[in-house]
Formats: sequence, C-alpha cells, structure tokens
Amino acid sequence: MAITHFRIEERERIEKLLKEGASYKAISVLLSRTIPSIKNEINKNGGKAGYTAKKSQVRYNAAKTARSTKLKEHYKKLYINGNFSPKVKKTLNSRMNVLEDQIKFILEALKKLTNGRSEDEQSH
Repeated sequence: MAITHFRIEERERIEKLLKEGASYKAISVLLSRTIPSIKNEINKNGGKAGYTAKKSQVRYNAAKTARSTKLKEHYKKLYINGNFSPKVKKTLNSRMNVLEDQIKFILEALKKLTNGRSEDEQSH
C-alpha cells in the first residue's frame, strides 16, 4: 500500500469533523483512511481540541522542505567527496558524457551559424 500524505482538503475536512464531534473511526471512514493514520495526524498536530488544518499543513510543508534540503546537502557532500557507489558513479559519468556531447554539438552549431565569428565580431 502506497503511503500518501494528507492533502490540505483532507485536513480541512478533519478539522470540520472534529468540531462536529466526529470520532476517529467516523473520520477514517469518511476519508477512506485507516484509524491509526487519522489518530497520528490529529495527535501530532494539536490533538482533538487544538487541531487546525492550516497549522498542520504549515508543519507538513516545513518538514518536507527540511527533508529536501537535508537530502540535497547529503548528495552534495557525497558528490564532493566522491563517495558514490560504483553503480552511481557510472550513471553520473554517463550523464556527464551525454551533457558534454550536447554542449559540444550546440557550440559547433552556433559556430556554423555565426561563420566562426566571436560575439564581439558579430556586433560590429
């Protein structure tokens, strides 16, 4: 079963249902989610009395951004240190070679289009 995060619309529905006094089970049925996922969402975001959709979404977005930044930094360190597995190194090298070939092709095409003149020569 795929893990899916709560969307803002679901969070707003949870907030509304809690204000109406709905149980975890009722909310889970209405949202087609498991009872534990509903409980976790509510409990980690203020509990039954303090849950708000906006606060929950802000918290989720902040955590998502932090994870993304942390992952980027991790891969940046790996790249700088060269600590990739042989398979990843092979993939990176392959992609770099393709990019280098594309850049060479573009530069050659530009050279042909400008008849080998430099940018300064073209403007005069």
